[in-house]
Amino acid sequence: MKKAMLAFLLFMFQSATYAGGALVCENEESQLGMTQCFSKAASQLDIKVENIIRTFEKDNPAGCVMCVLASFRSYREAACNFHKTSVGQGSMASLAKVHCDYRLTEKFLEDVSIFRPTVGTK
Repeated sequence: MKKAMLAFLLFMFQSATYAGGALVCENEESQLGMTQCFSKAASQLDIKVENIIRTFEKDNPAGCVMCVLASFRSYREAACNFHKTSVGQGSMASLAKVHCDYRLTEKFLEDVSIFRPTVGTK
């Protein structure tokens, strides 16, 4: 179990993402602080996702934009629950979940930005 937790921590720090040139949650010194920080960051990204989806929906009312969002959220929930369970049921589980939520949402925004270059900047 210790090897799994060490591997997870190394993964987290190697895959930490940058926002505006700064490492996300780099100043957090505790596990609880990191969990809260990534949770807040993921929530902020979710707001951006909602704004993007509204814009796409307005531009393409006949499309299934909400289907894309629902599919992404289902995938994210399943994938991040897998990450959560892969570290066991201890306190690392919640950190694994919110970090995964953040990473996948950030990647989704990056992918959507290909179709609308100004999407992630508002």
